[in-house]
Amino acid sequence: MNGLTGTGSPIEARQSPLPYTVMFLAFVVIGIFFIVWIIFKLIGKYKKSPSYIAKQKQRATAFRDVQALAKKINLSHGESILLFNICRRGKTKNIFYNWTDTETLDATFKAEFMRLQKKGVSGEEIEEFFKLRNHLDRIIALKKAISSSHHIQPGEFLEFSTGSKKLELKIVKNEKANLILEIPEDFEKAPYCPKPLTKIMFTYHSPKKLKYALSTRVVRYQEDFEGKRQMVIQHSNTISMQGRRHYKRAPLDVVCSFSAVNETQGKKGSISYSPKENKYRGKILDISPGGCKLITKLPIKRNQKVWIDVTIPGLERLQCCGLIVGMRQKNDMFELNVAFLDVSTKQRNDIFSYVYNYAQNT
Repeated sequence: MNGLTGTGSPIEARQSPLPYTVMFLAFVVIGIFFIVWIIFKLIGKYKKSPSYIAKQKQRATAFRDVQALAKKINLSHGESILLFNICRRGKTKNIFYNWTDTETLDATFKAEFMRLQKKGVSGEEIEEFFKLRNHLDRIIALKKAISSSHHIQPGEFLEFSTGSKKLELKIVKNEKANLILEIPEDFEKAPYCPKPLTKIMFTYHSPKKLKYALSTRVVRYQEDFEGKRQMVIQHSNTISMQGRRHYKRAPLDVVCSFSAVNETQGKKGSISYSPKENKYRGKILDISPGGCKLITKLPIKRNQKVWIDVTIPGLERLQCCGLIVGMRQKNDMFELNVAFLDVSTKQRNDIFSYVYNYAQNT
């Protein structure tokens, strides 16, 4: 009409099913996404439930569990493969949930060590095995590190340095705001005694063999009901781990002999060590693959080298050179911290087996 053509009136457009179809489909898609979101939320909630975690802890370790753990604690690809193979052979319960459980870790690695020994693998392969175990131990130690003096228990000690010696002050009470320490009888008369309200530094050695530096302030000195003098110090959140050890140590109480060291320069710049003739008697108080603590009556200074000769129960005789990296006087004895310089792979693996109680005769 009048030369005009059209596609329909507005009323006809509103009556068309297409807009309603599009709206319906949009609502359907939104509904599906909402349902999926709800399902994922429920699954996530279930995976955090005690019943789900209990089931997961009991099943055997799968590779995906090791991958998840490796991502969580930054294990290398090689460490992940090695850990999975150890868990697979040992039929270890889900390592992702059980990696901090000492009994699970000990049983798994001890069984693998026995298998490696029976198979007669190379020292290098056993060394990689122990490196993994040691790495896990260091991560666990960091995970369990304390961040406040509120966690220190009565009966433990804080170490106070006077300059010439170190005093161990026993914690007798852990109160909400303060720690109460037992002090020696003449402590307050000594020139090194800190005055009330002054800052003070302590060293704390935890039951897990971790060393902390603790900064706090003296509140006051007081007397208990038995007339013993005490120091009251503020609780501190300024506490930091010190000198993280590379290796786990094991207590030892074995007599040893030691001597000074001859150093011989090789053609290619290498240095070999051998003991000098004069030998002295000492005692090893603890040991790790990286070093030991030697106690003696001789005041040997730091940076001196010593040749140690000792037989550890269940192991072959250990003879090696070490560097004194620390010295501490305790009464009339001297405790020497010795870092090993030339321990062989075989000797290091032997010490590892003793530290972890894997040695066959221990």
